[in-house]
Amino acid sequence: EIDIPQRKLDIAVSNDELNKREAEDMKKDTEPTSILSKYRESVGSASDGAILQNRCTSQSRKGH
Repeated sequence: EIDIPQRKLDIAVSNDELNKREAEDMKKDTEPTSILSKYRESVGSASDGAILQNRCTSQSRKGH
């Protein structure tokens, strides 16, 4: 039931079911992927200024 004037939403789901869903949701993998993982790997702590860290191990090419 949706009651907009009362700003109320009631769902027909038991508390047990809600608890079960919440527990299942907490089990999901929360590791960031893609650009977020690259950001996390390359930027220092916010308490240190969130400075981009040079983590590249570049090798100079012959003649350059």
